[in-house]
Amino acid sequence: MERYHANEDVELHIANSIWINNLFAEEINTEYLDRANQVFDATARVLPFDAAAVNEINGWVDENTNGMIDRLLDSLEPDTVLCLLNATAVEAPWAKPYEDAQVWEDDFTDAAGQTQTVEMMHGTEADYFETEDAVGFLKYYEGGEYGFLTILPKEGMTVEEYLAGMTGESYREFYNTGTQAYKVHTMMPKFTYEYELTMNDVLYALGVKDAFDDSLADFSGIASPAGDLYIDLVVHKTFIEVGQYETRAAAVTGVAMMTNAMPIEEEYREVYLNRPFIYAIIDTETGAPIFIGTLQSVQ
Repeated sequence: MERYHANEDVELHIANSIWINNLFAEEINTEYLDRANQVFDATARVLPFDAAAVNEINGWVDENTNGMIDRLLDSLEPDTVLCLLNATAVEAPWAKPYEDAQVWEDDFTDAAGQTQTVEMMHGTEADYFETEDAVGFLKYYEGGEYGFLTILPKEGMTVEEYLAGMTGESYREFYNTGTQAYKVHTMMPKFTYEYELTMNDVLYALGVKDAFDDSLADFSGIASPAGDLYIDLVVHKTFIEVGQYETRAAAVTGVAMMTNAMPIEEEYREVYLNRPFIYAIIDTETGAPIFIGTLQSVQ
């Protein structure tokens, strides 16, 4: 987080906060709050969980996503003990912005097979990736520490089919194929997308089960005694805008917890993103994705 926040070319902001219902404040372990502050730089607030609290939490979301996400919660249940929030905001200018002459309308075939006429940005990049199932390119942001990585499944494979087999290992395998042996002709649509998901079922499918069970959950490290706290709701909301000059992206996740108690001869490659693809804003030092998503249709 310190390294991200210190970057002078790309604004990458990560913030964490803990919002505590004043009715349960005495049950929250101070050791937990201290550790959350030391490890995640998380601030903690104690307040009545009423309409004013909803406005304050949404104000925090708005501020820490640079206005890209202005609202996460509509209400708070009175027996909610605490809300944990994580927000990420990225505002990154391209190292090589697209010139006006590089932008013109072209066709994009969406996931439903419908053809859309959209504004496409055309360029030439240096980093090319290719595995048996996908190709892609990397477009750098100012300073080179971050980049926009694209993954285009091979013809005949849908994004869903590719994602079904995508793991950390397969992502690393794809990233490790990166080469600057070719000039890469690229085409990418301008797009703006918002997405919201209640993540309870997703987390449950991944194996996070006891945490949602009021009889099995053990969050005694946060509040004592064990069994008095469980996760009621996990909400994730994202925004991304990819344009001619920059990328703007934001994400916020809320957890509500309840109680029941160079080549010699230059060659070229083409990566034309005129159908659904996967993208990631990455840390180019490690290849780790900070923000990852799919584009199924252009909005």
